Amino acid sequence: MQDILKQITETVEGYPVKNLKWNVVDNIIVGQVKDPFANPNLHDGWIVTQWRKNGSPTPRSWGKNRKDIYLKMPI
Repeated sequence: MQDILKQITETVEGYPVKNLKWNVVDNIIVGQVKDPFANPNLHDGWIVTQWRKNGSPTPRSWGKNRKDIYLKMPI
């Protein structure tokens, strides 16, 4: 999984992502996304969120109903 995470650099809308890590206990991806709707004065607009293995946000993450922060997964 770590090899796949190194290949992921952006969301489907092109927002950059960083610090992606696989959380084995919860079976999710945790990381940060540069959100254009976030406060740019707070952490330079980076938000922490969680994704499922398929790249979709988890129900408990920030922005769970947003299609634009799905991870762009390598094929």
